[in-house]
Order: sequence, then C-alpha cells, then structure tokens
Amino acid sequence: MVSVMHMKIYECHTQSFEEISYPGIELVIVGDTYRPSDDSYVLLEACIDVLMSFAKGFVHGVEIGCGSGFITIELTRRGFLSYAIAIDISPCAVKSTYINVRKHGLDALIDVVQSHSAACIRSKSIDVAFFNPPYIPTSNDSVEHPSWSGGSEGIEIAIDFLNEAVRIAKKSIVFVFSSLQNLTKLFEYAQHRCTEGIEILGDTCRFFFLRNIV
Repeated sequence: MVSVMHMKIYECHTQSFEEISYPGIELVIVGDTYRPSDDSYVLLEACIDVLMSFAKGFVHGVEIGCGSGFITIELTRRGFLSYAIAIDISPCAVKSTYINVRKHGLDALIDVVQSHSAACIRSKSIDVAFFNPPYIPTSNDSVEHPSWSGGSEGIEIAIDFLNEAVRIAKKSIVFVFSSLQNLTKLFEYAQHRCTEGIEILGDTCRFFFLRNIV
C-alpha cells in the first residue's frame, strides 16, 4: 500500500513589486511583504549590541519571519554574521528576501527558506536567533494580515517563535516586544523558557528587547 501525503503549497501569486530606498540600503518589496519600520531598526541595533559581545570567529544566525530580509542582510554585510538563514512562511516575503540577498551579492552567505517558524532548523545548531514577531492584538474571529496580527493578546506568534528560538539557538535570542501585548504573560513565559535569565535592552518606551543566553 502506498501512502500519499497532501501538502499545502504556498505561492506568491502577485507580480507587483516596489523598489524602496532606505538609509544605506535599497530593497525590493514584493506584494504585501512587511516593510522595514521603526521596530526593524530597533531590532537591528539590539542584534548588533548582542553580536558585538561574541568572540571573533564564525557566527551563524537565523531570522524567524524575515520579511524583506533587511535585518539579515544588514547583519551579514556588516560582518556580524558569517552565515545566516532567513525564514518566513509568506511566499512573497521569501521572494522579496531572495531578490534582495542576490541584489546585494550575499547569496553565498545567506540561505532563504520558506517554513513555519524555525521548524526546519536542527536543535542547538545556530548561535543566535532573532525575530520581530507580529504583535498587534486581534480578535479570534477576524482575518488579519499575518505580518502584524499577533493573536488575541498579541503574544501567540511571539511565543511560537520563542519556543523555536530556544530550541535552535546555542547562545542568544533577540526579539522585539511591544506595550500593545500582554507583557505579563509574555514575560512569565519567557522567564520560564529562558533558564539562564533575560536582559532588556534599549531605552525606548514602546519597543524593547529580550536577550537570552542559553
């Protein structure tokens, strides 16, 4: 008897794209891919702060929910990451990142993967995981955009990403959280999963960072 597994295939059906210039970098945004915003830059600076504490040598990282690939590209081309994997479940985001990685000549240093969270990555196989999860609270019965819809309390996707990040990362985890989320629940869960403790980085009112040394 032959067993047949039916898998849902996600494809980016849109042909629309836009070329956008940001300070120091040009990006192609395909369809409704999440565009770099204030929270993207805060995450970038926090990642740099964490990676600067690493000893010199080969450092490999994974971005969960890469969007346009902006953060992975910046960290790699600035020399903070020796090798990176950029992951997103959105086919248009994957296409955007792939185009941008090639555009900046980094396709030998960055692999782009379409996957749910970091399910495709082996446990304890990378140094640092980082992500800017969707954090806008939305009602359970509403159909919202996956790039910013964080569930009823704004933490469901963040917790999913955190679980995978703890599983795959050997050294550090960096991610954004927002005052719009249920931070009590998020912090309690993070403290439960991050056995070596947490550190909040940054001094802004709305966006913060969690760092985990595992």
